[in-house]
Amino acid sequence: MNVLRSADFKQLPGLFWIACSHPLFIIPTLKATRETMKIAQQEYGNAHKGNTPANAFRHALWNVLIAKHCLKRKQNFKKVLLWTEKITAKHEKLAPNKTLERAMDLHNNQIGLMHCSELVSQDNREIIAFLKNEAGRAKKVNQLAEIEKANKEMVYLS
Repeated sequence: MNVLRSADFKQLPGLFWIACSHPLFIIPTLKATRETMKIAQQEYGNAHKGNTPANAFRHALWNVLIAKHCLKRKQNFKKVLLWTEKITAKHEKLAPNKTLERAMDLHNNQIGLMHCSELVSQDNREIIAFLKNEAGRAKKVNQLAEIEKANKEMVYLS
């Protein structure tokens, strides 16, 4: 309920237009989101709800699973990646996060996108193992500049 109270509702029209631009991707995206939350909870318990390596894992996994599910509807990898990037970025604009938290989430989304080409054809067990390994090597950051320097590594705050 607190998420709804503090969400930036000015962003909703943009979310609506993104969704309308690719209606075939809406249901796969919702399925991927539900699946991501279930896996994150199974793998990390409630730790994925904080600004932890588990949260970094969840964001990267979310992007991979959205792409994987959407590719079942449309076999255009470039369009699927663009959709995945747009919808997850819009989610972050709606979320009630502070600047550093938002930057962390966007960065970890990009890490998931970066690995999509090698992961979307794998089964979930392999995807999870790969991303858990990446999360285990995540860098702790305290400033935006540190996130920008993290290039190909997941990041977390606490």
